[in-house]
Amino acid sequence: MNPADLASSALSVFTTRFLLVILFPVTAGSLYLLCLVWAGAPEGRFAASAIGDTAGKLGGGKIALLLLALLVAGFLFQAALPIIHRFWQFLPVVPGRSARHRSHLRTKHRLEATRDAVGQVLTLPAHERGAVILAARQAAQRLDHEYPPMDANVLPTVLGNSLRALWAGVGRSHGWSADAAWPRLYAVLPDSTRLLVDDARNALDQALALTTVWVLTAVAGLPLLIPAGWWILLTAIPLALAVLSHRGALAAVPMYRATVQNAFDLHRLDLLRALHLPMPADTTAERVLASGLCDAWHRGTALTGPYDHA
Repeated sequence: MNPADLASSALSVFTTRFLLVILFPVTAGSLYLLCLVWAGAPEGRFAASAIGDTAGKLGGGKIALLLLALLVAGFLFQAALPIIHRFWQFLPVVPGRSARHRSHLRTKHRLEATRDAVGQVLTLPAHERGAVILAARQAAQRLDHEYPPMDANVLPTVLGNSLRALWAGVGRSHGWSADAAWPRLYAVLPDSTRLLVDDARNALDQALALTTVWVLTAVAGLPLLIPAGWWILLTAIPLALAVLSHRGALAAVPMYRATVQNAFDLHRLDLLRALHLPMPADTTAERVLASGLCDAWHRGTALTGPYDHA
């Protein structure tokens, strides 16, 4: 392998996803902690003017060492990203987890009762029917976007329930099970659609990464600020940024859901072509075929039936 190939291979790790989702949050949190140290907070003083003076005195060797430390931290953070996702969905060690779970179940049951009330609409006076129908539609929409269909799958967090509702809902109208079909459908998406999906997923992951980094930064910065007296109030900055980042993650879920649903709407038949399976004659036949495929993928069994190599 020539030097150009080696350089290209080394730079290939710096993808857009790595820079936005991993390196940017890690760098932001690290800069906050470095500014506290450079300002003299651990020594019981805090001088913002000292930050620029200390940074300006850094030599090339120290700068290179800082960059290397950021890269190492970034790669470690990237490896932990699946754990971070699970933490913000399940909150395994947060007090009140069971109470949050029960609260979400009660909300889900209340929405289901409102949705199902439309079945009794004909027994109501005519002037009340419109409000009941509207409330039922809104409840059905909230259930579809905010909660998984089964009570057993309800989680103690808004984020976790929204993501479970996403994977339970997208593709369902066409007969597809997203958790089985999506890895295969993603592989055959055209570049333009894959770009939209990746951008939406990166926005969600970046928001969760920032939430995690700001919480960890607030915890790590607390002992640095204790000797500095009232400057300990600076801890509110990363905590506020963590709250904003988490709200950003919640706001990113609907966009991610829309891009995945768009992929199913427009390109699910491309998956059948890639599998060399016959095209269904109508939507009913598609639902039967898609259900059979997803069941086979869930069970890990071989597909049966004729191929279409046209």
